[in-house]
Amino acid sequence: MATTTGDVVLAPSPVIRADKLSRTFGEGQRGVSALKGLTCDTAAGSQWAVTGPSGSGKSTLLYLLGALDRPTAGRLTVGGRDWSALSPADRALYRYTTVGLVFQEFQLIESLAVWDNVRLPFVGRRRERRMHEERARWLLEAVGMGDHLPRPAGVLSGGEKQRGALARALVNDPLLLCDEPTGNLDQATGVLVMDLIQQLAAASPAKTLVVITHDPGVAGRFAHQLHLRDGELVA
Repeated sequence: MATTTGDVVLAPSPVIRADKLSRTFGEGQRGVSALKGLTCDTAAGSQWAVTGPSGSGKSTLLYLLGALDRPTAGRLTVGGRDWSALSPADRALYRYTTVGLVFQEFQLIESLAVWDNVRLPFVGRRRERRMHEERARWLLEAVGMGDHLPRPAGVLSGGEKQRGALARALVNDPLLLCDEPTGNLDQATGVLVMDLIQQLAAASPAKTLVVITHDPGVAGRFAHQLHLRDGELVA
């Protein structure tokens, strides 16, 4: 990592580029700046941990990268496309086809079978249905959930739910975003889930992985790290 005049350049040939990215909640004197002029690049195929205390802007950054929110100011490009000001429909399409999200709370539809949860990103893609279903089955087997395909997500353990959520997230390329993926897991299960996340992300050379964490043990697994404090990068 190289640092110059407050800007952090992470790697060449970026798949993600943030240019003076800011997000403020509220207006006027009551406004709270969650991110303050963040500038950084990440390369395709790289793996990053984003760390910092509570309220430092970690989850805000992830929500912007995942098109779940939009910046107040600045520019954000992914794969060379500026989508800071994309329409709601285009942002939904981006989430649907390009980004995979893994949350601390799993975010599976508990009434649906694990198999159907993982296939959700493929709904409407009829021309490639067979290929997508083969990939979904392979991913569930890869995360050790091949025997749980018909089971409703609501009856699974926390570790099983997170594995199912990981399989669903890995369906899309090239960006995998994880928000405290081990936060609701015991230590042993958390280690297994992180092993799976990094191994399966590495299996796709172009897949970029960003993990938000407050856990030093999780952060220590990554050669590349960003540390945020009060919405700003700390070199």
